[in-house]
Amino acid sequence: MDRWVSIVMSASSAPISVFSDFTSRYAVCFAILYFCCSVMALDATLEGYWKGTFELSDERISSRDEAAAVGVKWER
Repeated sequence: MDRWVSIVMSASSAPISVFSDFTSRYAVCFAILYFCCSVMALDATLEGYWKGTFELSDERISSRDEAAAVGVKWER
């Protein structure tokens, strides 16, 4: 990101050498791995709740009060 800002701002500052030493390379690599692992863990955790989001009620609703009762029942 810093390199892109430097390019956009006509590269008026000193060049940023983020990938010149191994410490920076490892830091970037571990940050990307940490992000990917956390996204996969969150996805695996929330996978069970996806079905409930897209299910429709089998009950027939004829009034607004019945719709509210079904909504409360589904939230439980």
